[in-house]
Amino acid sequence: MSKALVKSEQQSENTPKSKAKIAFEKLLIDIEKRRNEKESLEKNLQLLQGRIATELHPLQTHDSALVRKYLIRLDQLAEEIGVGKFNNEWFESYMTDSLRALLEDVGFEDEEILSLLTKYSGNTIDDIIEEEDNQELAKAVSDLMGFDVDLKELLLKGEKKFMEDNQEKIAQNLNDKASLGENQETPTEKVTDRNDSLLKKDARNVYMQLVKKLHPDLETDESEKAKRTEIVKEVTDAYQKNDFFTLLKLYVEHLGEGELESEKLAEEMLKGYTKLLKKQLAGIKEWIEEIKYFEGDLIEDFFDKNLKFSPQKFSAHKKRLEKGIKVREAELQASAKRPKTWFKEQIKLIKQEVQETMMEEMFFNMFGDMRF
Repeated sequence: MSKALVKSEQQSENTPKSKAKIAFEKLLIDIEKRRNEKESLEKNLQLLQGRIATELHPLQTHDSALVRKYLIRLDQLAEEIGVGKFNNEWFESYMTDSLRALLEDVGFEDEEILSLLTKYSGNTIDDIIEEEDNQELAKAVSDLMGFDVDLKELLLKGEKKFMEDNQEKIAQNLNDKASLGENQETPTEKVTDRNDSLLKKDARNVYMQLVKKLHPDLETDESEKAKRTEIVKEVTDAYQKNDFFTLLKLYVEHLGEGELESEKLAEEMLKGYTKLLKKQLAGIKEWIEEIKYFEGDLIEDFFDKNLKFSPQKFSAHKKRLEKGIKVREAELQASAKRPKTWFKEQIKLIKQEVQETMMEEMFFNMFGDMRF
């Protein structure tokens, strides 16, 4: 490395950093952190989706089929045995909520289950589509996915099937949004904000001028050629790392006409690049937050606090599914062997569950979600 370059670096170390440089360096660190978080989230979600498809989906499909049989069996025994006038309200509430949840999961194309929902709630699929909260849901999902969502299609197919059918479109939209956020210029800004493009052009011009002026091949003396080689390495490294401040310092030393004038240039360019980096950082943050919202349940169920896939959580979830399936299978077997006794037991459990749910909703409405 040349003596001049060493001297320049020593002076730089002893000189307090400007506010512009501090802000610029902080943004670079933050962007690197967020980029790593984004890449890790993408990688872990891909890993999770693969394992869900091969290990959990078959269990979930089997579990949904058992829930379907369970609800149909409850309806059959309710007709044969009767629930009693004091339990009718609890039973109708439970059946309505359970049938609705099943249809939202597997799709409203199941005519037998849809017929049971109409029986207990009095609502047809057209009534459900016209519900105010569903219209708000459709708008929210459309805004999130980036394309108009047909609510009837979503309901008929069920959330899982709808997501699977539109997976590529959803992924492409999220990637487009992330890319737009990371670009230093948006399509509109390319026309209106000429300063951004000028700043990028300035940095490249500085780099090209330095390389052109200091290229080792222009020097015949081997000692000087070696010095130039080291300087060009420094210049290239600074340019590739987006270290514009170092790049401009090298410009000051080797091509600049005056330290004061070039320092001012460095400050102005740093402020401009800080503005661009803020846009880039905002885009990455927005992508991460949308993924957290969109994949909220998956992240909560299968990720740790660092947003990394947790094999332990996955294994525990799988075991719970397998255990639940065994319980449902045993319940259905019991309903066939001792229907009357089994049905009365289920009525008691249903009443208890509905009452507990109502109490939770009442306290939530009174005090909100108090978490400390």
